[in-house]
Amino acid sequence: MPETLLESELFGYKRGAFTGANTDKEGLLRLAGEGTVFLDEIGELPLGLQAKLLRVIQEREVLPIGGQRVEPFKARLISATHRDLRAQIKRGLFREDLFFRLKVVQISLPPLRERPEDIPPLIEHLQARFHEDLRIPQRALSPHALRCLMRHPWPGNVRELENALKSALILSKGATLEPADFALEAPPPAPPPPPPPQDSAPDSAPDSATPTRLAPMLKRPSPARLSLPLAVPQGGVQSRADWEAIERAEIIAALVHCRWNKTKAAAMLGISRRNLYRKLLTYEIEPARRGQ
Repeated sequence: MPETLLESELFGYKRGAFTGANTDKEGLLRLAGEGTVFLDEIGELPLGLQAKLLRVIQEREVLPIGGQRVEPFKARLISATHRDLRAQIKRGLFREDLFFRLKVVQISLPPLRERPEDIPPLIEHLQARFHEDLRIPQRALSPHALRCLMRHPWPGNVRELENALKSALILSKGATLEPADFALEAPPPAPPPPPPPQDSAPDSAPDSATPTRLAPMLKRPSPARLSLPLAVPQGGVQSRADWEAIERAEIIAALVHCRWNKTKAAAMLGISRRNLYRKLLTYEIEPARRGQ
């Protein structure tokens, strides 16, 4: 929207304020009542409108275009952006005072590639929504398909996952969704591993008891997800409970393999150490269960 039009949408205007203003119009901040106004992509707001929004937030009142009196509003404001606002401030593209006025409760949402454990419940939720809204039958995912989805970088985040799943459900003819049904773009090839140091200590080599299926993974320059022949429910992964059972088994397998070193196990699983601790509590996996 042009800046002037956006201002009239947010703050409203009075009759005769400009050509075409034949009646009074209440702005969105007032129309929301005691509800919520969500300002998406706040980082794209023009500087001129940023100054006006700052005053509106500070005083909790708006002055409609062409109006003579301010009008209070009670709506809650939530803003979002994909930009680094601190970098925008340094470049002179965002007002620092508005940034600190908006920064009351801040929630950072990491990209989907950094929280792959959210993919199974997202798939379950999206399938239920597709079935309700579009009458698309729900289908199970094969374990290999689920692993491929969890390893995909998802540059388009949840929207990309939503479209990929919808396309697979519509076009696939099989009873179970396979990796080929999603037609995901292959990620860029990983850089070649650096040569090992000549003076590496003998104890840095993999344990001789390490299964051969894990040896290529342990030689990679960056941690990779554990790949073990886990017990998969008959008919594939059909519910969140199925996925949680598989994930719990995978976590225990990684812990046992790493001799319960949580830092190494988290790296092998491809998750943060804090995330691993959270899952240990969720699945009630305790050090006393090392015999598993």
